[in-house]
Amino acid sequence: MDTASLGRGDGPVVRHNHALVFVAAGHDVPGVDNGDILLVIGGSTHWAYLGDVWVFDLKTGSWTQMIPGGPGPVARHGHVAALVGSTVVVFGGHSGMQSRPSTLTYYNDVFSLDLTSWNWTRCATTLSTPRSWMGVAVVGALVVVAGGYTFDVTARDEVYFDVIEAYDVANDVFLSLPPDVTLASPRNRVCMASCASTIVIFGGNALLADRGDVFFSDIAVLDASSTCVSNWTLSVAKLTLSGWTSDFMLLPFLIMIRNVLLEGGALIDMDRAGDDYTQAEAEEAFIRVAKAHGWIT
Repeated sequence: MDTASLGRGDGPVVRHNHALVFVAAGHDVPGVDNGDILLVIGGSTHWAYLGDVWVFDLKTGSWTQMIPGGPGPVARHGHVAALVGSTVVVFGGHSGMQSRPSTLTYYNDVFSLDLTSWNWTRCATTLSTPRSWMGVAVVGALVVVAGGYTFDVTARDEVYFDVIEAYDVANDVFLSLPPDVTLASPRNRVCMASCASTIVIFGGNALLADRGDVFFSDIAVLDASSTCVSNWTLSVAKLTLSGWTSDFMLLPFLIMIRNVLLEGGALIDMDRAGDDYTQAEAEEAFIRVAKAHGWIT
């Protein structure tokens, strides 16, 4: 493994659709201070797909390019990544352009990056289907991925997925979830977060032939408290203002959702777009929108 340590003004080229993982202080990444870091993997620019790996030191504000050993994922974007212990796992993604079908490749591969040896390993197992734009969250020693997108070159059609899959990092295997543990409808770009043994899945979008570009605002709660994944259950969240913590024990996540919705203002009140909210106004606006979407009663 090689590293290239850069100054405060240097760093990776501009990009989007990369994977980002937060690694808390106490890690053992070679050549990097053991404070909090961000790990950036791949992505794309206007002219190229990327397969590079970068570390950003949150304490010093400096970038370090890491050059892991072993066979790593080819350049791509739209992949997702998650940290379990000292292992970062990367799922899926794609490269190429829909306008040039011969260049388009969607991936179902899974790679692990050991942060102690800084070596890539291509895992023996794969996603059930090649796809991009999944959601990802960690519960215990399992990584859960949901939804996604691919482009059917033959049919020239957008394909979305409602599948939810749980990956056992230690045993390199996907576990079989109950058949009813799926998203409410096929979609990509869902957001996911975990709190203890619960994963919350929010939103997403899909381009539908009869409805156009649809953006979803539903919240699904995946109960992963059972050590046997065949007993996991998924339900649509119906929250009450007085029962957030007692009903779901998810107050930290709900606060995260609220804070995301309150950023800027355009997301929750077009008449107030760009204005600053006072705390009281922000709370009132959140409650109004949450009721309108059926998240609370």
